[in-house]
Amino acid sequence: MLNVDHFKPLNDDHGSAAGDEVLREIARLLVKHSRSFTIIARLEGDGFAALLANTPKAGAVTYSQRIRGVIAAHPFAHGPVTASFGVAGLPADAASANDLIAAAHRALGDAKRLGRNRVTAL
Repeated sequence: MLNVDHFKPLNDDHGSAAGDEVLREIARLLVKHSRSFTIIARLEGDGFAALLANTPKAGAVTYSQRIRGVIAAHPFAHGPVTASFGVAGLPADAASANDLIAAAHRALGDAKRLGRNRVTAL
């Protein structure tokens, strides 16, 4: 799970059209830099999720670190953009899909509390 860091100020400073473009660009980056069978989903607000089938949690952390770097290095029109990532695995951290989402959300909260632009795993 990932959230765009400081998305509200970006929207407030540059307008919702600029925020929408950042979200579209992040979606393109996620699809471009993911395997063909990775499921990318847009969540509410500035959130996205990637479902990495048959991938151990360590692999998901590696993927998230790579995508974090891709986003941070991308030349967005209105300046730099970073993202925070929360990683959780099934069955290690959750027994169901709903529990997996909750666990990834908790890990994402940890990434934000620790200063953003980072990957945190449970």
